[in-house]
Amino acid sequence: MAKDESQTNQAVSEQAVASDRRGVLKMGALAAAAGSVAAAGLFSSSAQAAGTEALIHVNTPAPANPPEYAPIPMKNMEEAAPHVQVSLDIFNSAANLDKGWPILSPAFFWLPAFALVTMTINCYDNGPSPLLPGMEGYSKVYGTVGNSAIYAMNARFEKASKGVGQIAPGVHSEVPNAMIAHTFTVPAMKLNVPVTAEQTATFMFYTDKPGMYEWVCMAPCGVGEKGMGGPMVVPGFMRGYMFVK
Repeated sequence: MAKDESQTNQAVSEQAVASDRRGVLKMGALAAAAGSVAAAGLFSSSAQAAGTEALIHVNTPAPANPPEYAPIPMKNMEEAAPHVQVSLDIFNSAANLDKGWPILSPAFFWLPAFALVTMTINCYDNGPSPLLPGMEGYSKVYGTVGNSAIYAMNARFEKASKGVGQIAPGVHSEVPNAMIAHTFTVPAMKLNVPVTAEQTATFMFYTDKPGMYEWVCMAPCGVGEKGMGGPMVVPGFMRGYMFVK
């Protein structure tokens, strides 16, 4: 009888181990899938983006003065949201041989819906583009976790360059207007992060429901009247889309 009981206990134990292994493999697969989504590259043409007809286009115009704070989506911490990491780069006109415009790359990328995103924007542009009068609200960080971002020097610029306008490394909820080079603004998500020259900005936010979310730069870093033309209005430069699915 004791032998039968021992064999039964051993079988139950083996089943538990197998179940745990299946759980680990499942989590690994989910993590790999999330990583693949976060690593999606730049779309070569709008025709590729046209294959997303199942998504809802949620492009909305940006208000002149955004709200000081944006609500953070509530999450049930017992059901952890997928976590992905995304890195974007801003290059200045000297590095962009196409039109001589500043460019954020990739301008088009995929993210999973209702996910926690850690985004890092590496700005290699070397000069500020202060916000125009009436748009100073975009100097605030909002829509991110804690309505703040972490600013640091780029690896290639270990020391701050005087006259360029870097902010002191650390956590900030606002950037002085004179130091702003660009912004990463997603009006439909009420998300805004000012970006400084030759620095990185790292922040976390939650994606919303599936859709095509347009991001724009609100700093006048373009050409033409008041610097709001050229790359500011052409998708693929200082304007693009987050495809959330």
